[in-house]
Amino acid sequence: MKRRSFLGIGASLAAIPLLPRAAEACKGSPAAEAAATPVAAPSKAAVCGERIVARVGTNHGHVFQVSAADVAAGVEKTYDLTGSAGHGHAVKLGPDHFTRLSAGEIVRISSTREGHLHRLLIKCAPAVDPPEAVNVCQIEIGGKDDHELVITAADVAAKADKAYVMQGIAVHSHAVKLTTADFEKLVRGEQLNVVSGPGDDHSHVIFLRYPLKNKTG
Repeated sequence: MKRRSFLGIGASLAAIPLLPRAAEACKGSPAAEAAATPVAAPSKAAVCGERIVARVGTNHGHVFQVSAADVAAGVEKTYDLTGSAGHGHAVKLGPDHFTRLSAGEIVRISSTREGHLHRLLIKCAPAVDPPEAVNVCQIEIGGKDDHELVITAADVAAKADKAYVMQGIAVHSHAVKLTTADFEKLVRGEQLNVVSGPGDDHSHVIFLRYPLKNKTG
């Protein structure tokens, strides 16, 4: 078994043609003209303008803030991550990073090294996270890779076998599978221990619990 093989023990209907008279009556009406007017798709800047998520992995007081204006400008910029940490790190984002953010991609990058470095994640997000992005379980992932796993309320309610990709801030990912039996244990309030699939030459032990206060039925 390799040295990092296991880290830490511890989510048409068919169109019906109008009759000639009906079609003539609709022709030129304000409602018909409005319906015929194509709706412009929101610009990339608008899509990325609601909220920019900028996160620091294994954080101990650092602050990382990227604004919508930065993304829209697309100009190279260096960010100071010092915050209240008592030591500094920096990270430089360039035009390519901002282009990827505007396209809806997640950008993962590392800070400068000051004895250590931090993994960083930047992404555009809606003002409020949709249900499919909200985790409802208490999850502890062994190791120090800054992985994240999201198990939604819909997943728990369905209690069906489901495969997840566990990544988060880390640059590599792991597969995680929960079975119907696993979900049944969660809704009974039991702690679940599962092992991820391999990734980057190691796996992780994951501890999951579904708080009973979340239970709706």
